[in-house]
Amino acid sequence: MTWAALDQALAARGWRTPFRGPFSGAVATVGGTMAQHAVSHGTGAHGISAASVTALDVVLADGSLLRTGAPLVGGPPFERHCGPDLTGLFLGDCGAFGIKARISLRLLRAQADHAALSFGFDSWEALHAGMRAAALENVDDTHFGLDASMVRGQLRRPRGIRDTLGIARRIWRTTPGVRAPLSQLARMALAGERGMGGWPYLVHYIVEGGSRREADARAGRLRKALGAHGREIGNTIPTVVRSQPFERMFHVLGPAGERWVPVHGLLPHSRVAAFHADLERLLANHAETMRGQGVWIGTLVECVGSGGFMVELGLYWPDAASAYHRAVVDTATMAQLPLHAPNPVLHDWIAALRLELIALYRSHGAVQFQLGKVYPYASAMDQPGLRVVRALKAALDPQRRMNPGVLGL
Repeated sequence: MTWAALDQALAARGWRTPFRGPFSGAVATVGGTMAQHAVSHGTGAHGISAASVTALDVVLADGSLLRTGAPLVGGPPFERHCGPDLTGLFLGDCGAFGIKARISLRLLRAQADHAALSFGFDSWEALHAGMRAAALENVDDTHFGLDASMVRGQLRRPRGIRDTLGIARRIWRTTPGVRAPLSQLARMALAGERGMGGWPYLVHYIVEGGSRREADARAGRLRKALGAHGREIGNTIPTVVRSQPFERMFHVLGPAGERWVPVHGLLPHSRVAAFHADLERLLANHAETMRGQGVWIGTLVECVGSGGFMVELGLYWPDAASAYHRAVVDTATMAQLPLHAPNPVLHDWIAALRLELIALYRSHGAVQFQLGKVYPYASAMDQPGLRVVRALKAALDPQRRMNPGVLGL
């Protein structure tokens, strides 16, 4: 079940899940997300994907079925916390502990109205301060920040007339009122991309409300928090995202057909400034190679709760598309992208740079989601924690049949 399919089924009944899915929800599955952790739609108000789960049915390595949450003691799956949180044990485990056969999620009534707003910032420090202030208000449903490289490379791709008309129709359907959709489309047409020009950093917010008055009141609180650090600009991007939360999967390749791989870390706010300074020094050391090889980096940021700041770096480099890209990117888009020859030397250099970036994140106390086999887990743990995790693995999967090697176990 993809997040897009779930969202569509619930919307037809006037419902939604608190966490609605990652931006890749057109192909990302609910089960895969719960095995990996994710943020995006709904994170502003409701946290990461795991926070929306109330119970699980898990098939263990020996074939037995474990029910977590209230079903553990014979109740329906309405409450997660029933003694020790066994549900959490299988969230973010990357499949190391068992197979999630059933996932129970909380539901909320879909809100009738919304507001979208965007701000530009002239420095990293201002962006972080503004987003931290906004996170403390705890009033937005979804938000994301971008640097100028990401905006130029990903959000300004040319769209055909069919895509443009499709976006207009969705905005019409999702904006309440008679005159409101026309007003919103007119503002977007007038603003275009001019409001985004000249800003090294941008952030976009979507606020939900049961009425226009409620949505505007919440947006007003955000404007006050963000306005102390940046300047409000045209809200084209969040308006489009609100109308089409799960975009087609063309973003897995760069705008000129480049390969792409992300690396991220969730940092405590107190470490963000020092991390960014060290990141700039690291990238300056590689600047000559990056320029010469056509490598570029775009940045996506997001607050997670009031205490965490997610920084995701997208690494782009000229290299041949893989079978995966040909499977998930539609054929019309693939036909428009330039073709690149295989570049194994640069591919290996990117892999080494990614490991260097992961080490930098960890040196500043960051944690990662989607651990899999790339980010360190077992190798980074202290001895008491590692002893407990290994004991759990041995008890649940003594023959190591469940996704062997994942998490460093």
